Amino acid sequence: MPREVLRSGRFAQALTVKGAGTIRTVALEDLQPKQLLTVHYVPLNIMDEYLQYRYSLLQYYYTKQHNASVLIYAPHEEILGVVERFTGLPALSYLSYSLTTQVKDEARRRGLPMFGPLMQWNHTSGVEFLFMGARIEPPATMAGDPVANCAGRTWTRQYVLHAGVQAGYHMLRLPPLKWYDFVIKMDTDMEFVKEMEDLGARLATSAQVQVLHTALLPSSSADDSCQREVGSQLEVYTRRQPHTRAGNVDHVPWWCREPIGYIFWTNFVGFRTSFLLAPATQALSAFYYNEAWKVYFRSRAQEQGVYIALVCH
Repeated sequence: MPREVLRSGRFAQALTVKGAGTIRTVALEDLQPKQLLTVHYVPLNIMDEYLQYRYSLLQYYYTKQHNASVLIYAPHEEILGVVERFTGLPALSYLSYSLTTQVKDEARRRGLPMFGPLMQWNHTSGVEFLFMGARIEPPATMAGDPVANCAGRTWTRQYVLHAGVQAGYHMLRLPPLKWYDFVIKMDTDMEFVKEMEDLGARLATSAQVQVLHTALLPSSSADDSCQREVGSQLEVYTRRQPHTRAGNVDHVPWWCREPIGYIFWTNFVGFRTSFLLAPATQALSAFYYNEAWKVYFRSRAQEQGVYIALVCH
């Protein structure tokens, strides 16, 4: 498709309306187990960025993953708008998206994220798209009105929440994860220029693969000031939980031998789902969110440091 069509906005119409079918809500238990789930976090303020690159994703990536789905999630209050813009179809007027006060209060009391109903849309290319709303908010344990500073800048709470917290905490708790063997977390500014191999099939050839990542580099070459507190809090947590994953396996990566000494880019990163859902991973993720929330809301750590901590602990 010519770039001028893509940029004109006619792309969304051409891609989604003709024979697009309908959007429907599905129960989690009705999902078919598959190899690969690609996850995008797409709130409305970055929807244009995602749509700019969606054609390359569809042509070179989505359609090359043969036993896979794509999950797009966004804040509760935005998800229906995201679905409308993505599919070109009207939002479902019959979809009951209200959350009762009782359910909200229970979720907050237990410190759990709240996820909405799962919506499914099958694209004419054969790609299955899933949509889900999430309650993205600071932890109830956060005190005061902290200000995030790093790299010589002050960062808004909304930026911290949507750029780091949701990836380090909420994404790991998305209910559909357990129906898939592997998860790819992909940012909205990714553009593909060549075909990507079938990652699910490739990853399934090795029982040892837990993480798929791109460039590995010293954290100081990125911005050590933004990640330093992640390492400090990891040492605190490790003293509390001495039997760590890294201490119990023989093939610990060399870059795990110091807290957050290295990072990998997380605009395109994959995990074996059993690793993400493992109690040790979930517990450390919850620690950073509920107890060590300063790593996000005062140090503006993003998911790079937190993911390294999850992998190396």
